[in-house]
Amino acid sequence: CSSDLVEILCSSRGNSFMLPLAKHLADGLSRCGVDVLLRDEHAEPDSKIDCRIVVAPHEFFYRGRGGKWNSPELISNMVMLSTEQIQTKWYWESLPYLLMSRGVIDLFHHSMMLLKESGTPAIYYAPNPPLRSVLTLSDPLSKHPLFRVLPEKARLPYDPSILYKNRAIDVSFFGTSSQHRDQALAR
Repeated sequence: CSSDLVEILCSSRGNSFMLPLAKHLADGLSRCGVDVLLRDEHAEPDSKIDCRIVVAPHEFFYRGRGGKWNSPELISNMVMLSTEQIQTKWYWESLPYLLMSRGVIDLFHHSMMLLKESGTPAIYYAPNPPLRSVLTLSDPLSKHPLFRVLPEKARLPYDPSILYKNRAIDVSFFGTSSQHRDQALAR
């Protein structure tokens, strides 16, 4: 982009995870000194803005008034933030927009690699979780059985200066149990 202004577009009718993701990206760019406009599909395309990032194109262009943004001239100058895994129908709905765009920011390394191999400029992006403060006894999470059994050191707030080898917990997984997953995690 040739300007210090980035417009991030996110559907107002999309999945509840997308707006926090867009806000996280906007916050990160702002901390780097970039002016950010966070808008939804109701905004009017402004020809003065030459750097746009569309969060979840499969939602943005299909829902609500996002169709007005659906022009080859606009899309070819946008960067798409791909939020779906390649095996989902939503990924395939977003694929035409990913391929027509200026480039792709992908939440999944594997699909980013495939896009790069196809000649599409793509980078991998893994948002950092927000830093937490120390939990208090009144915090509902501190009452959860999984939290209560953690060693005292593991209940302290995240400190990025601690080397991985010195951290109380280095891997945490929460999900559905399956024989394949259990074997992989046990390895």
